[in-house]
Amino acid sequence: MKNNVFGRVARLCLLLPVGACVWTPNSRTSHESSAAISMQGYAATSGSAVQLLARNWNSGAFELVDTATASTSASFTGPDMYAWSKTLSLAAKFWRPDQAGCSAGRAEIRAVAGGDPFRTFTDPAGRCAFDKVVIDGEHPAAAGNACSDGDEVILFDNNGTCGVAETGGLATVYGPVTGPIDGVSVTWEVVSYPVQGNTIYGLICRPSAAGAHPVQIFNHGGWWGLGYGGEPEACGKWAAKGWVVAMSSYRGERLHLGPSHSWKSGGSVELCNGEVTDVLRMTDLVLAKPYANSSKVLMHGLSHGGCITTRAVQRGAPVQAAIDVAGPSEWASLYASLGWWLVGALPTDPPTTPFPTLMAGWVGTPSLVPRAYEWRSSKFVAEDLAARTDVKYLRMQGTADTIVPPEHACKLAKAAFGSAGSKNWHFNNAAGVTPVAPTGCTATDASLTWQSGAKPTTSWPDNRYVFVYDALPHVVVPGDGTPPAVANAFGVDYTNFVNALNWGVVY
Repeated sequence: MKNNVFGRVARLCLLLPVGACVWTPNSRTSHESSAAISMQGYAATSGSAVQLLARNWNSGAFELVDTATASTSASFTGPDMYAWSKTLSLAAKFWRPDQAGCSAGRAEIRAVAGGDPFRTFTDPAGRCAFDKVVIDGEHPAAAGNACSDGDEVILFDNNGTCGVAETGGLATVYGPVTGPIDGVSVTWEVVSYPVQGNTIYGLICRPSAAGAHPVQIFNHGGWWGLGYGGEPEACGKWAAKGWVVAMSSYRGERLHLGPSHSWKSGGSVELCNGEVTDVLRMTDLVLAKPYANSSKVLMHGLSHGGCITTRAVQRGAPVQAAIDVAGPSEWASLYASLGWWLVGALPTDPPTTPFPTLMAGWVGTPSLVPRAYEWRSSKFVAEDLAARTDVKYLRMQGTADTIVPPEHACKLAKAAFGSAGSKNWHFNNAAGVTPVAPTGCTATDASLTWQSGAKPTTSWPDNRYVFVYDALPHVVVPGDGTPPAVANAFGVDYTNFVNALNWGVVY
């Protein structure tokens, strides 16, 4: 917690009816650490016992894992505040997913005293409570209860459930190269960085001009890597518009710039699991650079990259805006439905392998490893997307998408935001607004409120949007029959969303 907020929040903690709080780590805080979790807080009673409970993901129940003892001396921050602390090392059963290896996981921990749960306060919650007391004159207990994050501490561990925190930074393996693109001087380089024992390669493009620039983290689709879909060209063009652009060639993939300029990331394809960790690590490293403005960060991606984007946001990615285009939100349902889709494991392979066969090789089958499929599915942890109220989020989807059906967007939105918690637009074949549920989004558990008014253009005042387009496929290919009005509207809406951030650059 930031120092300028901590003093305020600490005094509010003990004015709550439960009489205690956890002040670090906070709910939905992104961590890069080993499995050891250091917790601190305050209790209302000298020398009282603080029980620390963790959810056993095998049973779903919270179990006692350790006990901390509050100090017998009052803290300097308040006369009735007694500090406690404890470092936990949780067994694998307390991490989700419960599977072999060091994949990043989630632990849910509660601190209780006398059966009463402690409250948590992130910075926004602390400011909210402080303002309600000082500005609005509310009773501190009411303000604290209204603004607190709740009684669970949720942790995301970028380095998984074993090993130590990553310490290696970016290493340049090719470049930097500086030259003009669209009349602007741009610098680009191929980099490598370590994640979970793998060397991951990536591409960074940026304006050559000095200063801290807005950042795009672009997550490519598919599982082949960078260089097969025009990503290097886009990287340079975005940089010419004033962006720092970072792209990861996730584990098991290639970064391909030509026959003599090709690098392969370590590890193997995991499908929206370890790839998220690769992106989170690259994001942290890029934002530490002086050329990056960490207060203006957009993350976006298509298909597999869309899934990676949403899962990264759920896992605490330090971004202010995100776009998920046709990202799978339920991988098990894709396993069941995509037996007809013939693909290749590499871009040079003929498309002869059923996609579920590749999935089974990378992940296993849903019947054998259901938790592995759940953890890859953003809908399974939809509450973590709902918690990211600090991120302006757009989900885009086509009803003619035969790879990722439209219900993936609708069910995720319903699970995360409720029936009216996001602003949802459905566009017909002429890109006109039609205030009814799109095909594939009519099931009871996916029903949403569809807007009848004009869609946003230059101003996007809300934080959660879902745009669904009739006749839009998974990927638009010239001559594929997609109505020009629909394809054009999709591109314009995407661009308008980014430009409306008003970050001094255009998309």
